[in-house]
Formats: sequence, structure tokens, C-alpha cells
Amino acid sequence: MMATEEGRYLVVGDSFIRRLDSYQWRLYHRRLCVNGRRVDLEGYSGATVGEVDRIVRRMGPLSLRRYSAVVLSVGSNDLCDPRRTPESVVSDLLDLSQLLVSTFGVPKVIICQVIRRQSTSHFRGIGLDQYNAAVNRVNDLLKARCTGEVAFWRHHHGVLARYNLHQDGIHLNNSGQKAFRANIIRALSRCH
Repeated sequence: MMATEEGRYLVVGDSFIRRLDSYQWRLYHRRLCVNGRRVDLEGYSGATVGEVDRIVRRMGPLSLRRYSAVVLSVGSNDLCDPRRTPESVVSDLLDLSQLLVSTFGVPKVIICQVIRRQSTSHFRGIGLDQYNAAVNRVNDLLKARCTGEVAFWRHHHGVLARYNLHQDGIHLNNSGQKAFRANIIRALSRCH
């Protein structure tokens, strides 16, 4: 099906989205399309909520108004820093979501569940158990606080399974990428 320019979707976030974009092109040799609408994938390795906020602000309202939904997949890198609490990460995600809805006129924002890790390679002064407990807290808070135009998206267990993690313990392997892609498609399909 041919993608339309009007009412397209934006998925923005960290390396999970950058890797999803690479996976999409490697396997399908074209842009992702959902409900006949083009999906722009904007992923940045190591991105935090603050960095995604700056990227979105640079895009500006004229660019963002063409999207009928924006998916945010970010927050895990914030939690690698012990100075960042789950509450502050959630607050920043909700502030960014409100900016997209209220100021930039995006009709729907979907915040994806933060994914647990099995590696401490990017951590600064925290352990794996402390990190994963913070991830659980972020997800619980998001689930409780997302309402109206801002929705929380809980990933399918296929994305969350340990066997779908790359050997680095952080990113998704090919099987995980397939499940992640299907999850993003499912999330966006519910917006139409």
C-alpha cells in the first residue's frame, strides 16, 4: 500500500528506534507504513528524554502538525544516571507529551514502556537490580498517569523476553526487532 504524506506518524527516541529504522530498511527495503500512512523513524543512540525534547522543539510546530500521532520510545538512558529518579523521568516524558499535544497540536502521543536490561555497561554508579527496579517504577507511573491524548503502550512479552535481547544485554536481537516492529505497528494501528 502506498504511504500518504498527510497524517503520517512519527516514532522518536533512542537507539531502539535507530535500530528499528535499520532493521526496517534491511528487511523490507522501504519505509515503515501503517494504515497507509508513512512512519518517520527518528532514533538517536544514547538519547535521553531531554535530548528528544530538544530534537522535537527544533522540528517545530509546522513540522509536527503533519503527524496524527507521535510515539516516544526513550527513558532507559536517563535511568543509567543515579541522579535521575523514575519520578523525574516520568515528569519529563509527560511534559514533552503535553508540549506535543498542547503547543504543537499533535492529536495523540504514545509513550512506550521502558525495557529492562541485562547489562551494566552503560551504568554510572548503579547496579542492574537498582536500574531494573527504576524501569519498573517508570512503567508503573506511566501506566497510572497517561490519560486522554497521551497513552502508555505496554510492549508484548515477545519484546520483553530475555532471549530477544542482543548479546550486549541492552538492545534487541533480530527476533526482538521483529517483535518490536510489530508492537510499534500495533500501537499506531490503534490511533486510526
